[in-house]
Amino acid sequence: MDRIHWTLHADVMILRARSTARELRRRRRDTSSRLVGELNPGPWTIMLSTSRILVPVLAVGLLSTAAFAQKTTDLGTGRGGSAHIKTEWTVGGAHVALSYGRPKLKGRAEATLMPPGQPWRTGADAATVITTDKPLTFGKVVLQPGSYTINTQPDERAWQLIFGKLEKEGQWGVPYLPALEIARTPMTVQKLSKPVEQLTIDIDRKGGGQRLRIEWGTVSASAPFTIGK
Repeated sequence: MDRIHWTLHADVMILRARSTARELRRRRRDTSSRLVGELNPGPWTIMLSTSRILVPVLAVGLLSTAAFAQKTTDLGTGRGGSAHIKTEWTVGGAHVALSYGRPKLKGRAEATLMPPGQPWRTGADAATVITTDKPLTFGKVVLQPGSYTINTQPDERAWQLIFGKLEKEGQWGVPYLPALEIARTPMTVQKLSKPVEQLTIDIDRKGGGQRLRIEWGTVSASAPFTIGK
């Protein structure tokens, strides 16, 4: 769990357990002191009372390893019937967005959908795209601000995360074009005990940085990255 250091001029700090989620609300205790409400879908609530200012309140239950996804937008259904979404995060001061199609397994063998040793579109229909407004560093690979396609090359022990040139909006994800490849970086692979039916690409916190994580079927592949060069 991440640690947060508070520097506050508050009269009192109260921690108390909550068993049900409640929306953030503000209540006035009296004319000289304000009670800044309850933010909880987690098991704990932090409540701060201060006589001068309203203090931002964070629930301990929210301080997980997940980065804070600000918005997910439904982009409709692709030609092959897969749902398409755009998910946006604020990570380390950078705005990062991922747009991709989310195919389902539907009882099909993973090896036929993610063939080992071959670049895979890592999505459905149009190419999967990552967009950033700050440099992102994946190992020795630095992505300057802009938009890039994402492919992966699956393998039993390690995957490769492949970044490519986005030539136009709506660029199709197949066939794979080596001439558009910009760089590759290794991914760590883990087996999932519970299969993931629909492809999921996410960003979460890892140590002092973040990681891009791809999960489908029984495979979880991830690549750490930091913000900046």
